[in-house]
Amino acid sequence: MSPDYLHDQVRVAFSTAASPCHSMGKRSCDFNDIGDLAWFKTGYHWLTDRCMLKAKVNAFGLVALVYEPDDYPFLYPHIDVDNRNYFKVCWDGDYPLNDNDIPKENSCGHGVCESLSTGGCLCGTSITRSVVFKTMLGSVNEVLSKYYIGTFHPSAYDDGTFAEQLQMNRVTAYMTAVGINNLDTAFLATDLYG
Repeated sequence: MSPDYLHDQVRVAFSTAASPCHSMGKRSCDFNDIGDLAWFKTGYHWLTDRCMLKAKVNAFGLVALVYEPDDYPFLYPHIDVDNRNYFKVCWDGDYPLNDNDIPKENSCGHGVCESLSTGGCLCGTSITRSVVFKTMLGSVNEVLSKYYIGTFHPSAYDDGTFAEQLQMNRVTAYMTAVGINNLDTAFLATDLYG
C-alpha cells in the first residue's frame, strides 16, 4: 500500500493535485524526485514545470497529443512530437494542413500552427468551458449530438456532490446547485441501447 501523500491514480487538474500536498506541508514533486520510493516510478506523475499541450494534425485531420514541458530531460515517444497515436476529431471547418503533405495553400492554418518537416502541423491548444444547455433537455439525441466529452457516472461521486436530480425524456440532469444548470452539471442519457 502506498503512503497517503502519493495520491496515486488520481486524474485531476494540477491545482487540485497540488492542493492536498500543500495542506500537508509537502510539495508536488517531479517524477525524478521520488527517490526512496523507486517502486512508485510507474504510471503517470505531475510535473512541477509548466507544460504545454499541443495537437499534431496529420494530412487526414487526425490528431495526436504532444506535451512540451519547460524543462525535461526525456519524453516518452507516446507524448513527444513523434507521437503517432492519432485519434479522430470532428472539425467545424477546414483543419490545418501542411503544404508539403497536400498543397492546398493552407500553410498549417495560415501560419497559426507550426509546419513539421516530418509532415503534419503542430498546433497550440486552449480549453474553453461553457454551459451547453441553459434549460432542461428535450431528448437523448439532443444530449448525444452536443456533448463530446463525458464524465464518471454520478454514482462515483461523493454523497452530496449533486444537490438535485431532474429527469425528463430518458435524460437525468445531476446539478450541483438546486435549480441551476452550470458547468458542473452532469447529464445521464439512456438511449435505446442502455
